[in-house]
Amino acid sequence: MQTALVTGASTGIGLATAVHLARHRFHVFAGVRDPEGAVELHAAIREMARSVDWEDGCRPVTVVWLDVCDEASIAAAVAEIGRVDVLVNNAGIGGGGQPVETASIEIGKRVFDTNYWGAVRMVQAVLPAMREARQGTIVNITSMLGLFTLGSGAHYAASKHALEAASEVLAQETALFGVRVAMVEPGVILTPIFSKKIEAVCEDSPYHFSRRRLKAFFEAQMGSGTLPTAVAETVLHAIRTDAPQLRYLVGPDAVALAAGRAAVSDEEWIADFAIADDEAFFDRMAQRFGLDLWRKPATPETEA
Repeated sequence: MQTALVTGASTGIGLATAVHLARHRFHVFAGVRDPEGAVELHAAIREMARSVDWEDGCRPVTVVWLDVCDEASIAAAVAEIGRVDVLVNNAGIGGGGQPVETASIEIGKRVFDTNYWGAVRMVQAVLPAMREARQGTIVNITSMLGLFTLGSGAHYAASKHALEAASEVLAQETALFGVRVAMVEPGVILTPIFSKKIEAVCEDSPYHFSRRRLKAFFEAQMGSGTLPTAVAETVLHAIRTDAPQLRYLVGPDAVALAAGRAAVSDEEWIADFAIADDEAFFDRMAQRFGLDLWRKPATPETEA
């Protein structure tokens, strides 16, 4: 029986991944900062217990206290679990949607402490045993915003860019030891991290256009975003495939945006953001990516 440790498992992608791996014969340890408050996770575990024949290969999900920003918590969790065959670094927080000029440094530090340093702490805790055993898998949940950027999203995108770089380096360093490293790069996923509205746009800010466009992008995706189960399925594939990749995009928005950004020069990309009119900017983005990702799909009510 393989053991998997999933961080940030109380809701969203982490919860879906924990349950999905359990249903596919992993003994899963679901790391959460507040075990008693992880209501959705406990409900999912109870539902799985009722609906699955445990003798048919489904493994239990064990909830463990794990704060990726707390080294004592990490050490205690890993000691409780013992050998970890698969680490899924999912714990993450958003960045507030502020332009660089006015972005809070303290918020930026918290974002990096969770999204980047938290993942590094987890790797350092489990990798020595994987290296000695010459086997194991580390899956880092990054983001499409680890591949390119959007205005007013510097802290979050920077943390994910950093995790992408560290993951690629880690893959190089561990290849000789039989340890697999993969990055799963979701687009907008229907989870609490994106369901929280971006702060209201202050029209007095010189960057109000940038924040307004970022807000429009995420609100447009919330009507048709990808479900967390799609990420969970990709994580399982990354673990078990015989033809492993370093990167796995998840969601039509992530695929379209990554391909479209790669097809234009840096100078063309920056020039697009100098378009003053929102509708003209949205049109240019739709042309670039082949999808209208900045405007909500029309409904009978909006068409009337």
